[in-house]
Amino acid sequence: MKVPVIKIENEEAHFDLRTIGTRQVKEQNAYADLGGKHPLLIKFNLPESQTTAYPVGQYSIDVASYRIGKYGSLEINPFELKLLPLVTPASLKSDLKQAS
Repeated sequence: MKVPVIKIENEEAHFDLRTIGTRQVKEQNAYADLGGKHPLLIKFNLPESQTTAYPVGQYSIDVASYRIGKYGSLEINPFELKLLPLVTPASLKSDLKQAS
């Protein structure tokens, strides 16, 4: 399975607060690179426990965000989407340079 890369650009490094019924939802935009010609704009809800938006960077989807659906299919839980920062060769080089 190819893991999509989620990219957060400067203009998406914040969340919008929406009210649905009695619940407040924190929604953030990002771009999903699914291997097509262009990344696609997506919206996702931040977990209730998360107080800040994801900063600019590249991310993958945490395995804890997947669940088995009603009919046994694999799906992403839209209410518990968690992202993990991607470690790229450039960021590793930068981290090593700062450590020395």
